[in-house]
Amino acid sequence: LGQLYLDEIEDRLKVLGPNGEEDGAKLENRVIGDLVGQAESVLAEGLQLYPGEPYLYSLESQLADLLDDQPRVLDSLQKAVEANPGGEASAVRLARQFVRQKKDAEAEEVLRHCLELNPTGKAARFKLAQILRRKSEENNREELRRLLRGSFSDGDRNLDAQFWYARHEFIFGDKGVAKKIFSDLSRARVSSDVRNKIRGRVRVSGDKYLRCSGIPKNITDSYCFVACPELGEDVFLHYSACSSEDWSRLSALSKVEFEVGFTFRGVAASNVRLTD
Repeated sequence: LGQLYLDEIEDRLKVLGPNGEEDGAKLENRVIGDLVGQAESVLAEGLQLYPGEPYLYSLESQLADLLDDQPRVLDSLQKAVEANPGGEASAVRLARQFVRQKKDAEAEEVLRHCLELNPTGKAARFKLAQILRRKSEENNREELRRLLRGSFSDGDRNLDAQFWYARHEFIFGDKGVAKKIFSDLSRARVSSDVRNKIRGRVRVSGDKYLRCSGIPKNITDSYCFVACPELGEDVFLHYSACSSEDWSRLSALSKVEFEVGFTFRGVAASNVRLTD
């Protein structure tokens, strides 16, 4: 469906003459703006249901490229948002485009205005949370908690929003709440690649990520857990997160250091190395 919207946008562009607003093109521009919003709605829903799906990311990239390459399409989208600033799909798409252009302040302004008029907008809340998390997760922790919790409803299929909320609760809030959501996510109907992919590493600053240490336990052929006093939790460690040499040497007497990441199952070790 997303591809159909993209194809129709391109077909509509061919209808427009070189003068854009002339030759009866105003209506066509409004249609294009609406189509962009509809395409964003389909993509946002798909990425919540199937986080990490390459085809959906490809479609999202195509839409973003279209907006970059065709100023008339971006102009149509901006006019659609101006006409209806509470329209969530168009506002989120415009915010994405601003972020792509490194205009985070403009993106945040569009989303906050949208949420003033449409305070229950889950997609707008989720996108604003993504922007604030990149700005400073620590400084925006309380607002992030509210935004992420409001970006899904209990029992819905906004899986990506649930993942990021559970991660946030694990780091800054109630680990019991986080574990309950991760337990539900571990049973979600997604591919094993999506379920087991490590994401959401905890950034300290710039390109530096939080590293913790611990002692391996319950070692099997392909995974173990790491008792980590710093986190107060056992952390899942898959053999693929460390070198084959380190994995072959791993024992209950070892000590490991790792970056803190998360899968749909919960906290997980990434970029692991043996320290003794």
